[in-house]
Amino acid sequence: MPRNRKAAEKVCLEIIDSIAPGNPNVALYQQLFDPKSPKYLNDAQFHSWIERMRNKEGALVYIDPPGSKFPLDVMRNINVLGPKYGIKFFQQLWYQDESGDWFLTPNAYLILPFPVRRQAQLLVEKISIPENNHSIDDFTGQVTGDSKGSKISYPELSLLKAFGLKKTIEEFMHWRGGDVKGNRLMNQQILKTGGASLKALEPYAGEVGSTRSLRNILIGMHYDNTL
Repeated sequence: MPRNRKAAEKVCLEIIDSIAPGNPNVALYQQLFDPKSPKYLNDAQFHSWIERMRNKEGALVYIDPPGSKFPLDVMRNINVLGPKYGIKFFQQLWYQDESGDWFLTPNAYLILPFPVRRQAQLLVEKISIPENNHSIDDFTGQVTGDSKGSKISYPELSLLKAFGLKKTIEEFMHWRGGDVKGNRLMNQQILKTGGASLKALEPYAGEVGSTRSLRNILIGMHYDNTL
């Protein structure tokens, strides 16, 4: 590693400087490579740092504070740095349609790596079991009070849509989401047969209470609508 360190340092400095020529980030990295600096990385630390980047556990960091004298030029970085360092910012994507067939997108899309934090929603400590199914909010048509167990959030709804679970969304947002008449018929079917068919219940669907209430509010504000 010691004999290759200077070459590796040079590449790191070139990459950082090429993002915005003359930017102060170069000086920050030079402190890591200068033996006289208190921030100097010894050979073992430098090797560990390089290995982390090689294993995609780390990366060169570029700091761009607000009001910087070296603004980032996005198009320059795409057109100049991409070809120079072999980075494909735009790529065609493979996707699977509802029939299960795979297709390659005709257009290329901007693909960038970002850190992701999983949203863990666990009910182990705060599990909620409704005591009954009798309390209904007149304003929304949804269960409330002791009848309320849990609710579905917008991110969760987006995930269901991404997975193509349209019938699940329909059940949550319509039959269990405020259609008092439809929910009552669905529960009766479950009690009698052990299950329910949304297709069979379609002719008997009612109106979702929250939709009706929102429509009336908008009309009261003199906003015509199609809800």
